[in-house]
Amino acid sequence: MKGGTVDGFTMDNTLGESILTHPDMKMSKKWAIYSCNEGNSSYWEEPVLEWVNSLKQAEEPYSARYIGYMVADACRTLLYGGIFAYPADKKSPKSKLRILYECAPMAMVFENAGGQAVKSKMERMVIIVPEHIPRLE
Repeated sequence: MKGGTVDGFTMDNTLGESILTHPDMKMSKKWAIYSCNEGNSSYWEEPVLEWVNSLKQAEEPYSARYIGYMVADACRTLLYGGIFAYPADKKSPKSKLRILYECAPMAMVFENAGGQAVKSKMERMVIIVPEHIPRLE
């Protein structure tokens, strides 16, 4: 699902509109930041814990940054490079992020900016078909 560029806009309250501030955004090749909710780490599977610990203990350790608001965490990752992760855990084995309206749109943005968006076994997020389509009742 490739196509188009990723442009970043910033709200200018004096004008009352968004202005183009980051045209044709590209993911940085230097990754120094990781973003995940380590408050859930006691519920993670062992391979996830090992992976996060490997980021902290690398020759050039990653810095942890986590806001808890997916759009803000993703925006920072786009601007400065790095990794955003929301691993499934023992409380939420299928994860809490919804494929159709959270993961897929964000995956398309990241791939169009030259990044990757994958599940735990490196399956691309943009090719995953949702099991069901949520409906408003």
